[in-house]
Formats: sequence, C-alpha cells, structure tokens
Amino acid sequence: MECSNCGKSLSLQDANRNEWQDEAEVFVFVCPGCSAETKIIARLFESGHISSQYLEMIVLDTEDQGKEKYLDYIPGNQKQKLIKHLASCEFCSDKLERLRLNRIANSIEFKEATYSFFLTQAKEVYKVLQIDEFKKNGIGLKLFVFEGVSYQMTKDDLFYNIVNDKKRSQCLCYILEKDSHNVGMVSFIMLNDKVILEKIWLKSSQRILKEKKFLDNLKNSELEFLTDIVRKSC
Repeated sequence: MECSNCGKSLSLQDANRNEWQDEAEVFVFVCPGCSAETKIIARLFESGHISSQYLEMIVLDTEDQGKEKYLDYIPGNQKQKLIKHLASCEFCSDKLERLRLNRIANSIEFKEATYSFFLTQAKEVYKVLQIDEFKKNGIGLKLFVFEGVSYQMTKDDLFYNIVNDKKRSQCLCYILEKDSHNVGMVSFIMLNDKVILEKIWLKSSQRILKEKKFLDNLKNSELEFLTDIVRKSC
C-alpha cells in the first residue's frame, strides 16, 4: 500500500483511525513522510452479499461459544444489517457454512502438523507421575510437575487427543504456557489409573525472550481494528 500523495510505502503502523460510513468501514492512514491521509474502504456488502472478511468474522464468533469477539466493535445498526441479511440469504448462509467447514478441516491439518513437529523436537521422558505430581480436570490434566517446575493447562491447551481402544489408553498433547506465553509442548499417556509423562519439548529462554519482544511490539502498535480487513481491502 502506498501514500496517495507522495507514493511512500505505508504499513499498519501508519494507521490513524477507523470510522463507519453507513455500510462501509473506512480506515485512515497518515503518511509518516508527508502527513497526507490515505483511506482504505471495507464494505459490509459486495454485489448484494456479505463481504468475505465479515463472514469470516461471524465464523470466528460462532466458534467462541456464542460470545462476540470480533463483531462487538461493529455499530449496532450495521451489525443488525448483517444478521438480517444472513437470516434471509441462502447464498451467504451456504458460504458461511463452507467457511466453517474449511476452518474445521484446516484446524485438523494444523493440529496434525503441530503434533508431527512436536515429535521431531520432543525429549523422551516416559515417567509415571506420582499422585502429587499431577491434577486431573475430568477430561485430561490441568497440572503437572516436571523437574521441580509446575505447569498448568486448560482444555483450550489440548491440541491432540488419541484414544487406543485396544490398549485402553489415551494420549493427550498440550501446549504449555507460562506467564501467558507459549513455552513448549508436552504429551501424556493415560493408562488405567496411571498418568505417564511421555514426551516434552521446552523452548530455550533466548527464544522465549525474542518471541515476547516481538509480541510486545505488536501490542504497542495500538491498532484498534482487525488487520485482515485492511489487508483484504487493499
């Protein structure tokens, strides 16, 4: 994307504000070189149907147990237009369902790829945990201790779940977090009443610091809109 006045390249860091004009969202960028404004317009509807980027936002919201996460910043009038159109338009409803199915398929592929990566990086442990080294949450685990360090997991951290009916065992793989940051992955085997810490992969402290610095830079940019909309509108 380039400045409409001087041609200088613009990035998301140059975003100044966004505003709604009826059925269009306007993103305003200010050139760091000449201070001229460049506007990008994202329309709710294209050719009489809901724009793909807003349909994708609806899909993301329906995945979060009905809690609006992406559409809550859209003004009530525009949001009602989206909902009303979706309820009466078979084309948009079918497209929404295709997007949802594609996300499910992509999610499965991502989890399998993540598991394959984990297997190549993980260290073999295969240790039977003692009763004071883990806590269950009904479905899997919510806490375990490894080398004196306690790690907590939630149901959202579970990214792979394999059940072996013949062996009556279950393999659970979790993303590990510390201080709200991804620090590695771990797998367990649940066999009868035993909990076996099978494999674990922990990131180096240097890598974690680099990732934290990168995420902090993103947060400090103070962008108040979805970057996907801007990219697609460009």
